[in-house]
Amino acid sequence: MLSYSHQFSAAFWAAPTFDAFRATFSELFPDGLFLLVLVMVWITVAALTSNESIGLDRRQAGESVGWLFLCIPLAGFVLAKWKTNAFVDRYFISALPGIAVAFACWLWRRLRHAHRVSLGVFLILASWGVATQLKATLHPDSVDPNRQKTKTRHYLGLEAPLRDEGKPFLVFTSSILHVQVAHYSRHPDDCALLLPSDLTHVNIQNLMEFKLAPYYPLEFWTFADLKMHASEVALIEPRPDILDELRQAGFKITVRFPKPMEVVYLQ
Repeated sequence: MLSYSHQFSAAFWAAPTFDAFRATFSELFPDGLFLLVLVMVWITVAALTSNESIGLDRRQAGESVGWLFLCIPLAGFVLAKWKTNAFVDRYFISALPGIAVAFACWLWRRLRHAHRVSLGVFLILASWGVATQLKATLHPDSVDPNRQKTKTRHYLGLEAPLRDEGKPFLVFTSSILHVQVAHYSRHPDDCALLLPSDLTHVNIQNLMEFKLAPYYPLEFWTFADLKMHASEVALIEPRPDILDELRQAGFKITVRFPKPMEVVYLQ
């Protein structure tokens, strides 16, 4: 594990930067500042038009611990700078439950007698959350900026037609696409990741999958496997360097579907 961590961190795609750290809170709380403005305006208006009392109880230990969850991204940033060189906002989603509990405690402590205020805050947050999820449901591409999920759906849709053409084996050169398609495929054992002939040139993504293989059922093919089943293979989005290696190895390459969703047949 320690040996792999050095290889992984050296080439990781999301290095820790101060700008990435600043953006983490915006990613964890989408539209958070806007929603906070709405909440504070509602609290002010409701307090001016209501005789309900505002509580002034002291903060309890549980609430304090919840607010300290805000430090999780900071701790992650320090550790990423010090050791891992990996900093992605989704890694810190574990901060949200504690912050939610702290916010609920704060509302109860201050506004437990002002029922209209608490109800209004709940409706603001819940309505915005439902609207956001509905938008994502109606427009799924909005939460897939890199089109990775779109690619996965596309190749899953090609699975049956390719099998009808006598190509039961889907062979990938991208580990991310391989893992996703294999996970949802009806024939996961027929989805394989092609390893380069020189394993010292395995890229960081493929290396990650290769290291996880003992703990998860994944299929890996070498050029020998590819040669054995060449007539039954659909090569999915092959990298240019892999195509060059295949040509040098004597394979004849036929493009079945062109880019951006490329499928190649071999002979």
